[in-house]
Amino acid sequence: MKIQSVAILGAGAVGSYVIWGLSQKEEIELGVIAEGERKERLQQNGCKINGKVYRPNVWTPKEACGVDLLIVALKYGAKQAFGTDLDPNAIIASEENAEQNNIDKKQLEVIEGNIIDDKNIKDRCGYECYDIVCANILADVLEPLSVNIHEHMKHGAYFITSGIINTKEDEVVNAFKKNSELEIVEINHDGEWVNVTARRK
Repeated sequence: MKIQSVAILGAGAVGSYVIWGLSQKEEIELGVIAEGERKERLQQNGCKINGKVYRPNVWTPKEACGVDLLIVALKYGAKQAFGTDLDPNAIIASEENAEQNNIDKKQLEVIEGNIIDDKNIKDRCGYECYDIVCANILADVLEPLSVNIHEHMKHGAYFITSGIINTKEDEVVNAFKKNSELEIVEINHDGEWVNVTARRK
């Protein structure tokens, strides 16, 4: 099946990442699903991602019916999210995206710090409390991160990673395999980029 049209339900952090990526695909008709005031706001302001404004189509659920691919990537169902980054600009961007998408500050906390080896940051993140952990970062960071990331995950939780260049795939996979608490469940490729998803046993 050739995908020619994509609708995104939710333009939060993950949805914004998808919009950014698919906006570069001229052969794909891209739209965000929204109604009422949210639809008007998106049509007027677009989606600001990393300082640039993207203007995908804005469709009602009825208008989106029949698209080739529906991507659900939003706050629905998630009670709370917690994020860390070493770059202070990433903290600012995350907070701006949350405000733009009407996510309450109580639902999302993003802090600056190193979750790999800073115990204070690890303690603030909490232990065995997350259903999903996502990391879109270079392999050189994912490898040491994979050593102890399970400490923050519930049993059965998923660790979804991306940002891995294909020349580093084997290194990352082998690093994951060294952690007896993790089980690789899926590996995907998009051109030269790789996604590895693991589950905590």
